[in-house]
Amino acid sequence: PSCAVGNTHPLGPKVFLSAAPADQRAMVRAMLALLALTAALQTASAFLAPTPSLLPLRASPLPLSRRPAASAHPGARATLPGRLAMQWMDQPEDPAEEGWKSFTVYNLGRWKGRTLHISPETGEYIAPFSTDHLVDVLDMDKGIRSAKMRTIVGEDTAPRMTECVITANEDFHIAHDGSYSRDQTFAEVTDVEGAFRFCIEMSLAVSMHERVRFQALYDFESRLSRIVVHEEYRVVSTGASRLIGIKLDDDDVKREAEVRSPLTMLSLVGEFRGEAEGMRSSRLGGGELRTKTRSGVQWDGRSIRREFEVVDERLRSSRKVQFGDVGGGVTDVLPLEEGYRLLLLPSGCFCCLPERLEPEIS
Repeated sequence: PSCAVGNTHPLGPKVFLSAAPADQRAMVRAMLALLALTAALQTASAFLAPTPSLLPLRASPLPLSRRPAASAHPGARATLPGRLAMQWMDQPEDPAEEGWKSFTVYNLGRWKGRTLHISPETGEYIAPFSTDHLVDVLDMDKGIRSAKMRTIVGEDTAPRMTECVITANEDFHIAHDGSYSRDQTFAEVTDVEGAFRFCIEMSLAVSMHERVRFQALYDFESRLSRIVVHEEYRVVSTGASRLIGIKLDDDDVKREAEVRSPLTMLSLVGEFRGEAEGMRSSRLGGGELRTKTRSGVQWDGRSIRREFEVVDERLRSSRKVQFGDVGGGVTDVLPLEEGYRLLLLPSGCFCCLPERLEPEIS
């Protein structure tokens, strides 16, 4: 039998089928289902409230007072007309740029203090023992994550000066408070003749006006030969232009660094818990690494046991235990297993370093 089917929806296309044979019934049913789905979608769209994500699809432009600013977010991107753009959350800034900003905000400027030279074998002071120094940290060209650090030692009539460039690379890590650590090859120390093959430097921001810098220096035979501790305080300049590298500091605004007692072994005995942050190697994908830490030192009067454990964001743990023989509680150097030394330093600091660097893989 013949039939006539028509779409009477005002927005739908006019479709008429007549004299449909039996073999076209399946096609008719499919067409009816498609028309019903189209009508349902068009009816539902009439009840949708306009949202910011659908505004680019509307024909009428927004008033200027309601248009979002192009620079409202540093990660904002222009959306082409007729294209739907969805954003679930704000995109974070570049971690490297954020870290370099923390470094410049805290470290740029002039620092003044004293330098202490310590033997890693005995823990005693070695020549030139203690010297006064002046450090200027200057930002280099804009757009380049590099800074120049100039160190001056000696009297005004015959100063000795060295310069080095600090660059944000894989060997340089910055904390949010301005503390940083970096590795440097072929390093020089202002008040020591000669050069060193490798230097491990760490700067700890004690307060807004005080920091402690630590340098572990390895000679050209890859042996740990010298520990240098810089106790520094910020020099506040009263000059109108606040120039860096020119003497503008006044005696009235100088801040003397607090004198702290040297660290003792008994101060390390116990357990400490906290958090740590670092950088993954580029071979592991790079990026920031945040871990929970637990460390502890035990001493029974004859030997020492040092334990260090970290747990990363995926709850993967890594644990290291070291032992060493200690005859008494009054010592500045604690020899540990695997060629490590635990040195107790001034300003309440300590370090654990290998006596010799591993040979490079050829």
